This record gives sequence, structure tokens and C-alpha cells, in this order.
Amino acid sequence: MKLKYIYFYTLPLIIGVILFAAFSSSKAPDPAQGNKGIIKFSHKVHKDVTDCESCHTAVPTSKSLNDRLLPNHNDCSTCHDVSDEKNCNKCHYDNINEPLIQPKTGLIFNHASHLKDQKLKCETCHKGVDEV
Repeated sequence: MKLKYIYFYTLPLIIGVILFAAFSSSKAPDPAQGNKGIIKFSHKVHKDVTDCESCHTAVPTSKSLNDRLLPNHNDCSTCHDVSDEKNCNKCHYDNINEPLIQPKTGLIFNHASHLKDQKLKCETCHKGVDEV
């Protein structure tokens, strides 16, 4: 009989703890939000000081949208002092130093062909990105 009462009181408590842990907020980035909350970045600020390929270094040779096309720490280090940990919060939110999230896609697109062969500029397809 006592065993029945133990289960009666502890089972809801255990379920409550599990649900709380599952739904409580964490500092981990949410892929559905993209890079919001990971990095403080403005294309608008950067457009006058550099070109797209200087930050998106993999794009000119990319033949797939599943290639890593977003800037990484090394790309940023060409202009910014990323070795000083005191500067991290200048670009990153709340010490979230995760790599940028690049969504996976089933689209087939060859950036290299469009940039080299067709001599298109990034803004031809990415209209308005320099105002974001």
C-alpha cells in the first residue's frame, strides 16, 4: 500500500521536473531564429568598407548552397582583432561564441558559375541585403 502512495506522489514530481528541464530557456541558439541572438552584425555598416567576397570567402568557389558560405572567425580576423577575448561582446551576444547557423537547403545553386562565368554581382540576387 505504501508503494502505491510513493508512486502517486513521486511520479508527477519526476514528470514535472522533466517537463521543466525540457521547456526551460537555454542560452543555446535556436536554429529557427537563424543568427539572431548569436552575432551583432550589420551589412549596412560593412557595405562601404569591404566587398561581399572579403567576408564570404567560400562563395566565389562554391558550387552548392550546402557549402559553408557564412563568414567564420578567420574571415572576421582580416579586419577585426578577434584574438582579444575582451572584444568578444562587441560582436557576439552574451558570450555566445557559436559558429553562425547556416540553414540546410535542397536547392541547387552554383555561386561560382554566376560570379565568374556570368559576372553577376551579389546584389543582383541578394537585393536589399546591404540595408539589413
